[in-house]
This record gives sequence, C-alpha cells and structure tokens, in this order.
Amino acid sequence: RRAQSVVELGRTCRDRRKIGLKTPVSRLTIMSTSNAFVEDVRLLQEHVEAELNVQDVTYRGDAGSVTLSAALNFKLLGKKLGKDMKK
Repeated sequence: RRAQSVVELGRTCRDRRKIGLKTPVSRLTIMSTSNAFVEDVRLLQEHVEAELNVQDVTYRGDAGSVTLSAALNFKLLGKKLGKDMKK
C-alpha cells in the first residue's frame, strides 16, 4: 500500500512537470521520518523503479526540514477575478 502511494505521487509529479512515463528519470528521492514506511518501500523498490521508470531511488529522513511556500499565479487569477483582483 505504501509503495502504491509512492508510485501515485511519482506519477503526479511527472504529470505536473509534463514528463512522460517513457522518459527515464535519473533519481527519485523519498523523504519520510518513518523508518517503517521506508522499509516497506525498500522491499518493493524494484517495482517502484519499474513503474516510474526511475534509475535510482534515494531515501532521506530529514522530511521535517522541508519548508513549503505558495506563489500566486497572477495571470490565472486575473482571468478569474477580473476587476476584483486589486481588492
């Protein structure tokens, strides 16, 4: 189940970057603070590599140091909000 979620997230990332599954990716980094999660995914690493066409899978445990930020897409917002954009 955990490897399946990694594959689904990997496909989502490829879709967002517009990278087809036929195009190989050199590396996939899996970040998790849960050792059990990492071990479950390692057991099925070959399947993850095959499903996502990845050459190398790396694991990192410092997921707590990741910072998320958001940026507005003003072009899209302008189309949706129109005159209300300046409010």
